[in-house]
Amino acid sequence: MAENMLTAESCSGLIKTKELAKVLGVSDRRLQMMTKSGLLHKADAEAGARGVYRMPDVIREYRAALADAAQGHKVRDEAETDMTKSKLSAEVRYKEAKAKKAEVELKEYVGEFHRSDDVEKLVNELIYSVRNAMMAMPGRLASECVGKTAKEISEAVRKEVFSALEQLSQHEYDPEKYRKLVRERSGLKTLDADDDEDED
Repeated sequence: MAENMLTAESCSGLIKTKELAKVLGVSDRRLQMMTKSGLLHKADAEAGARGVYRMPDVIREYRAALADAAQGHKVRDEAETDMTKSKLSAEVRYKEAKAKKAEVELKEYVGEFHRSDDVEKLVNELIYSVRNAMMAMPGRLASECVGKTAKEISEAVRKEVFSALEQLSQHEYDPEKYRKLVRERSGLKTLDADDDEDED
């Protein structure tokens, strides 16, 4: 224990490498490496001897080296913490997006949401059925209107138009049609087909 204690001479002046290593609690090799890397400076030229340090100067240099090392660890730790936070944040965003996608797919499957292409398909089917009814009108009216007056022909045309509009007005939203499209797209059978199989 007495070996590690500072002496009056070492505090005010020069100290040898072995003694300094004991005072600082490091190995001789570590002290030599710190000197070689320029963290510590020997006072050999001043003292006219080899392997000696000026005590007040070397203590300041050693403290500065420790502070720099601690700052380096702190910077690395902060960088690692920032990287970890960034990684966790990205993972949370990814999982939230995945959960939202699953929620939308579920709502689509149960018929709460509809894809625009499904809506377009079913609206087009309705438009084509109305178009077909309108296109069939001249053929139906031609034979009916032979030999009739303009007023009778006008009334016959009006009845056909109202009939087509009545057919159109009876069109109702059917969520099952949308569910069927979703099941077909996802490769699942319709519920009706499943029910039929269960009954057999």
